[in-house]
Amino acid sequence: DERTGLEWVVGLDRDTNHYQAVDWVDFINKIGFAGGGWRMPIATELKQLYQKGVGIRDIDPKFKFTGWWVWSGELVIEYNPPCARYFDFHFNSGRAYWPPRGTDYYSRVFGVRSGRRG
Repeated sequence: DERTGLEWVVGLDRDTNHYQAVDWVDFINKIGFAGGGWRMPIATELKQLYQKGVGIRDIDPKFKFTGWWVWSGELVIEYNPPCARYFDFHFNSGRAYWPPRGTDYYSRVFGVRSGRRG
């Protein structure tokens, strides 16, 4: 992404819960995919990808995936009741959501890293 200086990789093109998304990013780093250094995106980075009217999913068509929702690594802790929630971004509506981290919610996963590698 020349606007932000970030490099992106689209992950598993299937429903994944947040645990599976984290495992996938860990795996591509473990095998050294494209030099490693990948992480899950933060909310702001996902929002920057959203482009209303661009492609089928309001995102550059270079991002080839069939889902609508993408996980982030950004965490919010609620204390009443206790719950960990991770930011999830919907590319058809531009809407954000904070679903619980459990296995009942499914999205896609992207990896991101700084594109300014030396």
